[in-house]
Amino acid sequence: MPTLLFALLLACSPATVTPPGGGADTAGADGGVDTAITTDGGADTAGPGDGGADTAGPGDGGGAADTGADTAAPGDTGDTGDGVEHVPGVDPDYDPSDVLFTLDEVHSLDIELGTDARAALVSDPYTFVTANVIVDGHRIDDVGIRLAGKLGSFRTMDQKAGFKIDLDRFVAGQTYLGLKRIVAKNLVQDSSYIHERIAFQIYEAMGVAAPRVGYLWVTVNGQDYGLYADMEAVDDRFLSRAYADPTGNLYDGDYVLNETGSSYTLLDFNTTTQQLMNLDEGTDVDHADIRAVTRAVDRALGTGDWETPIGAVIDLDHHLRFMSVELWVGQYDGYSNYTNNYRVYFDPTDGLARLHPWDHDWAFYSSSPLTPQYGRLSVYCYADAACKADYLATMETLCETVPELNLLDEVDRAVELLAPYIEVDPRREMSLATVGSYQASLRSWIAHRNETVAATYGIPCGA
Repeated sequence: MPTLLFALLLACSPATVTPPGGGADTAGADGGVDTAITTDGGADTAGPGDGGADTAGPGDGGGAADTGADTAAPGDTGDTGDGVEHVPGVDPDYDPSDVLFTLDEVHSLDIELGTDARAALVSDPYTFVTANVIVDGHRIDDVGIRLAGKLGSFRTMDQKAGFKIDLDRFVAGQTYLGLKRIVAKNLVQDSSYIHERIAFQIYEAMGVAAPRVGYLWVTVNGQDYGLYADMEAVDDRFLSRAYADPTGNLYDGDYVLNETGSSYTLLDFNTTTQQLMNLDEGTDVDHADIRAVTRAVDRALGTGDWETPIGAVIDLDHHLRFMSVELWVGQYDGYSNYTNNYRVYFDPTDGLARLHPWDHDWAFYSSSPLTPQYGRLSVYCYADAACKADYLATMETLCETVPELNLLDEVDRAVELLAPYIEVDPRREMSLATVGSYQASLRSWIAHRNETVAATYGIPCGA
């Protein structure tokens, strides 16, 4: 690391959060995972609960006059106009927000809610209210905040609520270290606390951009809410990191709650649900781009040539890499095995669609099949001889890549950092024994998954 960059990082690095003292293990329950859900329209009623926090939201308002709010953040020494702050004369790719997504420390997020705002979140949890937040000692006023999570991970304010924070919802252009959003995931469905951090590193290694993951100790009006995952939002800021042109259309592929709020509809490229994909970023084209993918799928079926028509609307190589990681990590609640927890981006440079992952607290699930079950792009590829052969070749590459990532060392580092926070988390829903069991299971998965893949597919997986 260049000397100047190292000095700058030291100068603006937030103070380490010290775990609160005391706190007996008051949970004692096993896992606390809500798996009892219903679906509509003939969808599979068996499966994991929450599809994850809804990251949909407006883009950066921009253009508004300076309200006088302090929007400067540590390390913000220059803005090149792409929404990412850079350190002049050091590294044009330097991203100050990287400091939030490491295993160097657990960061602090203090939320200040007025009486009316808190009451509003109780009565209408998905509507943004105004609040103030303090991140690692840096105060940001007048942000938008709402509760996060759906059927499985949703918790009320009296429980371990998850939070979605829009820094620029009420103050145009307001950011922190270049980020416009903070997603504080409550970790009630990830008993290991580290599934997503590990899974998303594998996607990145295979050239599929995935959210960065760090950790937060959250308080609300001075009351400890506990240890949370700091999940990078998949928004235009994420796209600027992943793509040369971040101006394309980004859609949310998470399930949609129906009117009763007790059932949901899963989304895929089909005429029944394609219109329900929410446009998170880009220009409203009445789902013309999504519908083009659906038409290509429908036309390709039964022709004996899957790859040619599909390759004209999606980046097929990218999808094979996305699909291989989903299945390697056992993402039971993802696109290939549940048509859930994915984002679709249409890159303006070539017009092709690419899927990106979201919400992997249900990754490394032992009953997740290695044969895709739901997502049409994955199921029909696997059923096509040529596409399946390309998929298996991609899986072989993944098998060779995973050992190079030293993921067991990463697990050990995460466990060492998080253990004291997990122990005193006042709203933890699983026992310490359960946490340890899931972490041990994750280690075993990493150590032996290649063997399982090799035996299932009959390929030399990392051998």
